[in-house]
Amino acid sequence: MKCFIRIVKAVAAAAFIFSLSACSNVIGRSVVLWTIPEREISDGTVVDVYLKSNIAKEYVIADPVTGEQIEVPLWKLSDPASKSKARKLAAQYSEYSGMYACCLMDGLPIRAEPKNGAKQIYRLRKNEIIKVLYKGEGEAPTSGGKALEGDWMSVLTSSGVTGWCFSLNLHLFNMAPDGTYNIESVIGVASKSDDILETVLSSRWYPDYYANMIRNEQIRLEYMDPTYGFDTGAETGTISIKIPTLEVEAPFGGITKSQNRVYKFNDTQITMTVRNENTIVVRYVDDDGRPISNTFVTIEDDVDEIITKENERRDAVYTSLSKFGPTFSSTNYGTLSFTGSGHFTWTGYDELVPTVISPAAGTSGTVSVKYFLSKTQAEEWDGLLTFAFNGSSEEVSFFYRKESNGIRLSTCRVVLRPNTMTKLDDVDIITTSGDVVLFFHN
Repeated sequence: MKCFIRIVKAVAAAAFIFSLSACSNVIGRSVVLWTIPEREISDGTVVDVYLKSNIAKEYVIADPVTGEQIEVPLWKLSDPASKSKARKLAAQYSEYSGMYACCLMDGLPIRAEPKNGAKQIYRLRKNEIIKVLYKGEGEAPTSGGKALEGDWMSVLTSSGVTGWCFSLNLHLFNMAPDGTYNIESVIGVASKSDDILETVLSSRWYPDYYANMIRNEQIRLEYMDPTYGFDTGAETGTISIKIPTLEVEAPFGGITKSQNRVYKFNDTQITMTVRNENTIVVRYVDDDGRPISNTFVTIEDDVDEIITKENERRDAVYTSLSKFGPTFSSTNYGTLSFTGSGHFTWTGYDELVPTVISPAAGTSGTVSVKYFLSKTQAEEWDGLLTFAFNGSSEEVSFFYRKESNGIRLSTCRVVLRPNTMTKLDDVDIITTSGDVVLFFHN
């Protein structure tokens, strides 16, 4: 036991002597990269370094004023080197001594090299404070073929990450040796600069034709889907455009403001112009170099609820016809039955072949009310029924009107014509003087 105690004391004494030895010898000089406010040691100051602890992740340095030994986190100092090398490094950093920056937007990348395609090593948060070390030379980001205003800055984060950040979305300011600065001014600039973008990023964006459908109360379900729209990727880091005519998804490295209300999603072929808080235009350049622009809007209504109500409306029309019948008969045009769940059977329609119904159509299929009448047509008819026969790819549409003793149908022609503005098909319901009118008794 006594032997063990002697060994412990010997080890402790040796450790104490080693610590004194280590702390009495300077292992190098370092440059303070981030102000040490509790000692009012400004960044850019060259200090003596006595000890490095990889376990505690700290250096032991001498306070340049009092000579007192203090502990400083490793990331706040440059690697210890000779006095001449430390002074040379301090001279490189001197132009931006005391200079820090506030990030103006979420997701702004810090890169491994001063060029826009370089590897991302960190993504800044809005209002995050970083240290500006020095200005470097690099490839300026471009928008529309023009170089953006700003410089590549070598920066340091408060978590110790060093890399390169383009200054367009940074607000530079001075920090005092005690670590104070005008926080209201700094954050105020960041908030003011980003109000428009923050609104866009926090909003849900739908194709602009949704607004027209809702306003006219004519919901075309083939063109309305809860997943359609523009996702800014604010939460996922992946931007996406999904509409009936286009589906694009791409990760991006922050957002760069190229000009007033115009933003570029870095590392993608997508730019966004903000018209107002409710309308944006998104421009995508495809693999063939063709620009494709689409307009997106915010919608106050719940899109899922709109789709549900439209399905309920269509089901109600079908149910009313089924209850009114469900079977209707005509001497000339056969027997039409609404058999449930949107289905029908129709036999004996020979008089309508081939001018109206295809000879290969068969006797069953589904019926829908997916098209809408004009105001003039609505004065005469209750709606439009579209029959999809199982044996034919061609749909057949009829105006319909319920009468006291049956249902009256009239043939019509539905024409879908491309709309270059919405990229969707417009619907024309055309009547002619030769329309066939059918009456079925219930």
